[in-house]
Amino acid sequence: MFWSLHAGTSTIDTLLSSEEGFTLEQLLDEDDLLQECKSQNTKLLDYLTESATAARLIDYVIEMPAEDDSEARRFKYPYVASEVLSCDVNSIHEVLLADSSRLVEKLLSILQQSPPLPPVLIGYAAKVLIALYKCSPESFAASFSALWEGAAAADSGSQLALPRLTERLMAHLGSDAVLQMLTVLCVGEPVMAEPGMAQQLQPPAAAWIPHEVLVPALFEQLAAPNPEAAQNASALLTTLLEASPALPACFCEPELEARERCETLLKMCLGAAGHPNGGGGGLNLPALDVLVRLLVRCREIGASSPSCADHLLRGVAESVDAFFVAIATPAQLPERISRFLPEKGARAMPRPQAVTRCKLLALFEEAL
Repeated sequence: MFWSLHAGTSTIDTLLSSEEGFTLEQLLDEDDLLQECKSQNTKLLDYLTESATAARLIDYVIEMPAEDDSEARRFKYPYVASEVLSCDVNSIHEVLLADSSRLVEKLLSILQQSPPLPPVLIGYAAKVLIALYKCSPESFAASFSALWEGAAAADSGSQLALPRLTERLMAHLGSDAVLQMLTVLCVGEPVMAEPGMAQQLQPPAAAWIPHEVLVPALFEQLAAPNPEAAQNASALLTTLLEASPALPACFCEPELEARERCETLLKMCLGAAGHPNGGGGGLNLPALDVLVRLLVRCREIGASSPSCADHLLRGVAESVDAFFVAIATPAQLPERISRFLPEKGARAMPRPQAVTRCKLLALFEEAL
């Protein structure tokens, strides 16, 4: 009796069968929309997987609402649209990855905006892209490989061409959502570990952005004027170094370029001219993190990377005085803090050096 009283047509089915028609916004207002998607409501999925409908869902994910838009348009619709697109439903993912729909290109068009990106929207876009990868890593990799091959063959200016896409990702590397997306798709997703155990990375079947393209681009970002971009580049590079069985090729060959890259890394660490993230004589701590991690990996790998270790150790030995001078040099206050202080007040503020000294001790320990 209980089930007979409460069983019936869902509000979603009622809306889809309405003779007066319905709108996408009416569906997004329904609280049980996500549950109906996950329960494979055929009529609902037929509508949501139409290219035009999926494109409108993506619009909610990537477009900033206007100030005079309704509260639902500003908050609810973008969130629900991202959840629908991220659902573990094959038919939704298939239409997004279909070559003819160009919906992935539309999703990634958010990267064409000027930095900084709206944190909420880029977070939603990154969530959808990660969900596409997790649903079918092979299809995801094959889809982008085909797109890149087609763009290269046509010599087009498509925003999905690998060089252009990498350039836009680096332009927004200061975003934590972009960092998380690149970490999951190019290095691996952290695997849950028991308390007290080291967390491991589950490497992807194939890196979304090939490492031979990604690593040099990240290396250049270590000297970015934006401190968040430099810090995120350092975090991604150190994670990649830890997860890779061998050093990235750009640090090993060809010999001349590898030596120049190692020398450039040391200059970045010391804040040499032309590397604004470490200006003023202070150390570039993100670059120093990469240097220490690179030395650790050279030691762990051993004889397979002697040239990289030799170049780095020689450079550290030649610059050891400069590293000690850097300890005594007051660190610059971040611009986000110093701009609110008068010049005299900024100079008088204490500059903690504990982090710098700990990182230098780690460097000297590896060098010795």
